[in-house]
Amino acid sequence: PHVHHLRNNTYVFIDRGINIEHFFKICHIVYLIAEGNILPISLEDMIIEAKRIEKNLRNELIELACEQLDEIEELKFDGKSFFQIRFQYLSSAKDLVYRLLNERGEFVKLAEMIKDINHKLIGTSRKAITRTVAGQLAVDKRFKSQGKTGFWGLSEWEDNSETLFELISKILSHYNEPLSIEKIIKEILEIRPKVPEKSIRSIIYDKTRYLKLNDNKYILVEWKSLYKNRVVITRRRNNYIKANPIKAQVKNQVLDLIRKNSYKEVYLKTIINSLNERFGYQKPQIYKVISENDEFETLIDSNGKKIISLKKAFRTSVEVSNTSTSVFVSYAWEGKEHEEKVISFVNFLRQNGFNADLDKRIMQDETAVDFNKLMHMGMNNYDKVILILSQTYKTKAEAYQGGVGREYRYVVKNISRYPKRFVLASFIKLSEEVIETIVPIDLTGREIVDLKIDEQNNFQNLFSKLTDAKRYNFSEVANTTPVIEEMFIKPFTLK
Repeated sequence: PHVHHLRNNTYVFIDRGINIEHFFKICHIVYLIAEGNILPISLEDMIIEAKRIEKNLRNELIELACEQLDEIEELKFDGKSFFQIRFQYLSSAKDLVYRLLNERGEFVKLAEMIKDINHKLIGTSRKAITRTVAGQLAVDKRFKSQGKTGFWGLSEWEDNSETLFELISKILSHYNEPLSIEKIIKEILEIRPKVPEKSIRSIIYDKTRYLKLNDNKYILVEWKSLYKNRVVITRRRNNYIKANPIKAQVKNQVLDLIRKNSYKEVYLKTIINSLNERFGYQKPQIYKVISENDEFETLIDSNGKKIISLKKAFRTSVEVSNTSTSVFVSYAWEGKEHEEKVISFVNFLRQNGFNADLDKRIMQDETAVDFNKLMHMGMNNYDKVILILSQTYKTKAEAYQGGVGREYRYVVKNISRYPKRFVLASFIKLSEEVIETIVPIDLTGREIVDLKIDEQNNFQNLFSKLTDAKRYNFSEVANTTPVIEEMFIKPFTLK
């Protein structure tokens, strides 16, 4: 069939064989299917769903309707066509949240979720959503909240607190080799049978976390250097997108802000407001440049605010600091004796060449300390973070109380992502009973440096973790293996 789509759903039909009224009926059916699915649906499934509603529909007309409707967008995954209703046309605020959570694949704080959704709605006629959406989520079985933390996720993730991103990464790490998408889906469904397959696929296609190889298998983005000759380079489908010089200007200004901050993280809000006020760049435009640029990394601090940093791979040798390892010591305030011991420990680290800090030392330099900023600095601006575990620390962490609670939430969220950054330590000699009383639930099973025992060994275990030094120098693997002498078997006889 031949039809020209002009704009605002205006069509010029060239093929006289098309029944125009019938085609518009197909468009309506396709729209309802896309709206009801919320997530991307493959062309094959779209055709099946449409024919369930009306049997005698032509496949090519269903495909044409998918391609021509303004309200529907086409996505390409593994060379296959998928279609979804555009974000601003989703039927309810709950559906907007459902789409966003599926894309994120993790629990998201309500305030951040509202902000991201409204950012996506900029430039459309759709009204911004408000905090009243929480009431709608509470009565919708598709969603579940994490207690009173303000974080929301999907019920299909079940009781497993790990996000789909974390599960996929864990599966790839477990097998330690590239896996096909079918294998990954099979493994996920064994853990979470209720998760829709399309949810898993949409997350695997996230190029910031996973890469596709030329044999249609997937790897973690961190493995790129091991498989660089096999990584598939994808290009934009739209050949008519023009080069945008403004993007390069925005990128350079963001880089300049990070350089002026000594290559430390900068709040996303600070970057956007600064470039908007100084150069007149539109805020959505700045956000888009940052999110699409591989050189920048977006993190979430302990208060749920977005911070931007420059990935180490893009820094020159001059930009990377050569100073001693910086260490921040986190602990719970629980009395003068414990506090003095922590201060003495920090001083001991400084005497041994580590640029160690704690809240008390920083507070000496300021008369009106911003504790939220102090905690953000402690968790983000130091090479290593030592957590001094104690009974009070466990109590405050599990209750998400005060500064310890905010730091704990950040640690739990990032400890798997940065396995060499956090060091768990104890002033108390460890035993099964002690471990049970000082270790917060989300940190159970992780190694703890027993400083009482380590002191007898000149703190070699602690220092090796702070310097990333290997304590055991294993031999290279030999080219040959031992020769096993075969045993002679005598012939069988009863004589």
